[in-house]
Amino acid sequence: MNKKNLITTLALAASLVLAAGGAIAYFNAHTAPKANHFSIIGGNRDIVMGEIVEENWVEDNARNLVPNSTVAKDPKIHSGVDYETYAFMKLEVPQAFASIELEDDSEYMDALTFTVNDGWTLIGERPSVNGSDRILLYMYGSDAETPTMLAAKGMTTAIFDSVSVPNFCRCRQLATTFDVEGFTEQALGVDLATAVRDAKAWATIK
Repeated sequence: MNKKNLITTLALAASLVLAAGGAIAYFNAHTAPKANHFSIIGGNRDIVMGEIVEENWVEDNARNLVPNSTVAKDPKIHSGVDYETYAFMKLEVPQAFASIELEDDSEYMDALTFTVNDGWTLIGERPSVNGSDRILLYMYGSDAETPTMLAAKGMTTAIFDSVSVPNFCRCRQLATTFDVEGFTEQALGVDLATAVRDAKAWATIK
């Protein structure tokens, strides 16, 4: 007997009892209302809640670079919220029209290289098209199935410590930027698959 049928049967049984016993009046009452006040932390992905911290970055050191130059750059996400979150970093890697070997034709390639530190995992990429920035999306975590939760008002480790100019043999003069941006999503009540999906949508990566 399903729930709907059970409810119908009980109702009919109650009607039969009332019919057999005559008219019965029931008293009912209710309690006074009690107001429970809740304070809910605001959240909106269009609002900046945190910052990228680069403790060793000095902009003047990134001027007039030559092949094999290395510059300190150590991006970290500093959370601006009072709850635990997943954390993601989007890197927009500039492209240079260059070649590494003299006999090679020039082509678009990364204008800056870096070595990602342990504790960050690549989860998505959007390739360069005709010299547009190459977009990389990393998750804070040891692998794609193991995120590291970012504590309330906490800070991640640096995703890398420096960037270098490849050993170009030919390269057009280039003035560009290497943009880094962070994305966080609350951990409570949100599973990893949902957080990754939202981060990819934010980074415009399929």
